[in-house]
Amino acid sequence: MTVRSLVALLWLFAAQSYAEPSRLLSVGSSVTELVFALDAEQQLVAVDSTSDLPPELELKRLGYHRQLSAEGILSTQPSLLIGSAEMGPARALSLVKQAGVKVEQLPEAMDAEQLGANIARLGELLKRPAQAKQLQLSVHQRAASLAEQQTRIKHKKATVFLLLGEGNSVQIAGRDTLANSLIETAGG
Repeated sequence: MTVRSLVALLWLFAAQSYAEPSRLLSVGSSVTELVFALDAEQQLVAVDSTSDLPPELELKRLGYHRQLSAEGILSTQPSLLIGSAEMGPARALSLVKQAGVKVEQLPEAMDAEQLGANIARLGELLKRPAQAKQLQLSVHQRAASLAEQQTRIKHKKATVFLLLGEGNSVQIAGRDTLANSLIETAGG
């Protein structure tokens, strides 16, 4: 085999590996929603139990995002695991990394700025930069509209945020939580 043939073959393999979609695991409902917003759902092979999927899309469920098992994750033969900062436990993630799977944890998006940063990072990871830019622009426009609407609020009212979850579980949220951030963004 000549050097020229070898170089051509290497370029072919490099182009093929770049073009192949990731075998993506999405952990955390907000991460999964962003994967769909970036039109990258065809890369998904599994999601956690908190992720909502359209009825026509059947994927393996990995369990609760804070109680993942390395065996369950690795059984899907993923190339990329993207999840929230709450994903875990750390030991399972460590084992997945040791098995050669790229693991990416995104910070919780408590504001539009962090949401934009998460969208940009996902756009890079999923090779969807154009879709990410478009989604970031939409988020920026909506955040600006909300900020403008907040200026019209004369008196803030007492506010309560109720989250109706599965299994009659009670969740409490205070300062420095996503629920509080949503209330403040809405003008409360």
